[in-house]
Amino acid sequence: MKNKLFIKVFSIVMLGMSCFTIFSVPTKKVLGIENRGTTQVQDLNLDTWMDTSFQDSLEKSFADHFIYREEWLTAYYTMNTKLSESMNFINPVLGNERVKIEIFEKINRITIDQTRFLVPQASPFAYYIKMNMLANVETINKLSSKINVPIFLYIIPQSKDTSLIYSEFNIAPYKQFIKANLKIPYDFFEVYTLNGYLKTYSRTDHHWTYQGAYQGYKDIAMNVFNEEPVAITKNLCFPKFEFYGSFSRSVAGAIKVDFDPVCTYTYDYQPKSININDEFVESYGGLKDYQNDLDLLYDKYLNHYSQMFKGANIKLEIDSGFMDKPNVLLLGNSFTSPIRYPLSYHASHLYYYSLEYILQAEPNFDLLAFIKEKEIDQVIMVYQLDALRQKTLSQQIETLLK
Repeated sequence: MKNKLFIKVFSIVMLGMSCFTIFSVPTKKVLGIENRGTTQVQDLNLDTWMDTSFQDSLEKSFADHFIYREEWLTAYYTMNTKLSESMNFINPVLGNERVKIEIFEKINRITIDQTRFLVPQASPFAYYIKMNMLANVETINKLSSKINVPIFLYIIPQSKDTSLIYSEFNIAPYKQFIKANLKIPYDFFEVYTLNGYLKTYSRTDHHWTYQGAYQGYKDIAMNVFNEEPVAITKNLCFPKFEFYGSFSRSVAGAIKVDFDPVCTYTYDYQPKSININDEFVESYGGLKDYQNDLDLLYDKYLNHYSQMFKGANIKLEIDSGFMDKPNVLLLGNSFTSPIRYPLSYHASHLYYYSLEYILQAEPNFDLLAFIKEKEIDQVIMVYQLDALRQKTLSQQIETLLK
C-alpha cells in the first residue's frame, strides 16, 4: 500500500514538473551555471524526423529546461564530490612534492603549493587523435597551397598538457607528429617551471591567463615579425570580482578551488580605428566596463574572460595607422582574445575571424577573395592543442575552401 502511494505521489510530482518544463521552454535562453545556450528544437519535417535530429533536439531541449535543472546539477556534483573526497586517490607527482593530484569523477583538483586548480585528465596520444590531427594538418597544408600567402601556426598546450602536472604525459609525440606532417612554419607555447605554470594557466577555466597570453603574443611577434612586443604600461586587476570559469561550471562549482582574478594589461599603443562586427568602437575589450563598475559585471555566471577580452565569435578589424606594416589575417578562437589587440601593433591592418563565426554569420564568405581584396600579407593561426585533437577545424576549413 505504501509503495503504491509513493509511486502515485512520485508520478504526480514528475508529471507536474514535466508540464511546467514544457510551458517554460520558450523563456529560457542561457544555462548560466553551464556557460552555454539552451538546445533549440529543430523544425519538424520529414527529414528531421527520419534522421532523428528532431527527436534528439527535443530530448536535449527538454533536459535543458527541466525545472530546477541548476539545483539538480549542483546537488548531483556536490554528492559526487563528497563521495570522491571520502575515498579519494591522491597522487603526488613523482619527484615533485609541490604538486598534489586529487582524482574526481569528471575533473581533477591540482594543488601547487597552496593554489588549487581544476585540470582535466591528460589525453593519451591515441590512434583516433592521430587521425584527427592528421586531417587538421593536411587541411592546413591545403589552405596554405591555395592562398599563396605565408601562414604561421601557433599551438597552445593547455593546463593538462604538461608533465609538470601529469608525470605520464609526454608532449614529444605531438611535436614529432607536427614536425613530420606540417609544411608551414609553426611554434608551440611552452611552460618549463611550476612557477611559470602558476602564472600561465587559469585555475578554473580552459583558457590561459592574461600573463600566459602575453607570453604567447611575444612568441608570435618574434617568430612572425621579428619584432619586440609592444610595451606594457599598466597591470590592472579588479579584486572585487571572482571568476569561476568553464572547468568550475562543468561540476557546478562543487569542487572547491581558488578563483581566477580578473586582470589585464594596458599597452603603449593606440590604434587609428577598431571595427567589431561592422561597427566602429572606441576601444577593444571590456576594460572600461570594469573601470566604470557596470552592474552587469556582478552577474555570478558572467564569463569575465570573454567580458574583458571579447568573445571568440566576432569579426574584427584594427587599423593601427602604421602604413608600412603588413596586412595580417588572424584565424583562431577565444584563445586569441587577449592577443588580438597587441598583435595589431605589428600590422597595418589586423583582421580577425573565427571560422565558426564565418560559417554561421557569413555562409557565402569567400576566404580567397577576402585575402586578395584586403591584400593580406600574412596569415596567423592560433589554436589550442585540443582544437587539433578534434575534427572540427579541418571540417571548417574544408567548408571554406569549397
